[in-house]
Amino acid sequence: MKKYISLNLLGLIILLVVMYKGEWVQAKPLEWANETPTPTPIIDRITGKPIDSQMIAVSPKKWDKPAATVTLPWVKYIHNPVLSPGPVGSWDSSKVSLSSVIADVSGYKLWYSGNNNAIGYATSSDGLNWTKYANNPVLTPGQAKSWDGGYIIAPHVIFHQGIYKMWYRGTMNADDSNLASIGYATSTDGVNWVKYAGNPIFVPNFKKKLWSATIMVEGNNYKMWYSGTPESEIYISYATSTDGINWENYPANPVLKLGEEDSWDNSVVYYPYIIFNGSNYEMWYSGNSTSIGYATSPDGISWNKSPNNPIFTPGQKKSWDSDFALASAMSLQNGIYRMWYSGRNEKGISQIGYAFKGGQAVISPTVGGILTYYDDQASATTVELGKGAVNTPITLMLTEISYFTTPPNFRFGGHAFHLDAWAEKILPTFVFQKPVTVTIDYSEADVVGLNEAKLKLYYRNGNNWLDTACGQYIRLPDKNRLTIPICHLSELALLEQIPVSGGQVNLVYLPIIFK
Repeated sequence: MKKYISLNLLGLIILLVVMYKGEWVQAKPLEWANETPTPTPIIDRITGKPIDSQMIAVSPKKWDKPAATVTLPWVKYIHNPVLSPGPVGSWDSSKVSLSSVIADVSGYKLWYSGNNNAIGYATSSDGLNWTKYANNPVLTPGQAKSWDGGYIIAPHVIFHQGIYKMWYRGTMNADDSNLASIGYATSTDGVNWVKYAGNPIFVPNFKKKLWSATIMVEGNNYKMWYSGTPESEIYISYATSTDGINWENYPANPVLKLGEEDSWDNSVVYYPYIIFNGSNYEMWYSGNSTSIGYATSPDGISWNKSPNNPIFTPGQKKSWDSDFALASAMSLQNGIYRMWYSGRNEKGISQIGYAFKGGQAVISPTVGGILTYYDDQASATTVELGKGAVNTPITLMLTEISYFTTPPNFRFGGHAFHLDAWAEKILPTFVFQKPVTVTIDYSEADVVGLNEAKLKLYYRNGNNWLDTACGQYIRLPDKNRLTIPICHLSELALLEQIPVSGGQVNLVYLPIIFK
């Protein structure tokens, strides 16, 4: 499957179909980014604060099939954190962390740990602006001296067979995590939970700490990856179940071990989160209590760590996530990866942040701005907004689509990305005041089998694809460059329409190209 970037403003998706492989570079207002991207401090014109240097991201791998896996670093959302502690004296007054997220047609649902004691619930239409449930917490510790009478944290929730199912970590004593086990609860609405009468459903076969678990169901088979400390080391193990209640440990545990001496994860690997992308399992995990690493597996048992680890690190000193960034919740929906992570500052205040694969820039009505994407051959895709293109300051967010299906009767060449406007919240009906210029620099390999003279930028209107240009195309085939003024910011794609003769589509079968 080809790897793309998706451009969506007005709640629709932009496809620029030109194969690529590359890296994101932070936008530089009023000037083009250098061909050799370097972290550039930028002031957020909305908040007046410096934007995190981790907005610079590198994308070393792209693919044509879902068999390949993601190794892109993540871009921290400019306006993090997205979920913060409640007021003084509330049940979540100092810590919100270790969340679980489900995305469905109604939006996003999030369950999180509050003050390392109970579990709360929040909802969002965009995954960025969250509303806490008024009657939080939705799951609390059991009675004194019960197995979860001390605290309950680290929920993992799935929706299966019409029921929300939660696995969580509990302990008998609030100050003794050495006795932690995993409990199970169910709910019909995600708010009112019933604990399983036979809890705990998983007690580690060791006497030291159990940290967290992530669960996946495939058919009627449940798979669990959990982190614990059987001896002196914390690593990740694996178990299976036919009902999510009775578990059998993998005999050759652990499945993810510590890194080599002096490596970033040489003392701790824990808090795993796993996604199956259609061909491979992908794991995000925390190492040495500070950063996030990435690993892939064909079977969920044999894991290969990314050579680029850690792929996600804490923020700068005095930032909200300066102390640590821990893997928390992941989502792969409509081909787009999203991350909600737990961060903590030096004062011990824990909050939840959002990260994505793409880029972002602050756009001003009086200045405009430029957002540039570079691939591995230093070829750029640039979105340029001139002065007056917006009538209010916005944050422009480009989010990559990792998996995309080509529309019928078109040939494509590989770029696609969502473009969203943010001002206090995502603006699904935002309209540019002036045309926005998109310039695509492509390589020869990008357009193999395509007629460059017929490439156009199309937008999706229902089931139809229409030319989105609101001006003249500028074609420079000698420089492998195409510039398009666009007015339609919906689902866009740089496509060549397949010729039709006699009512029949003339199909041309192209080889799969891995970039």
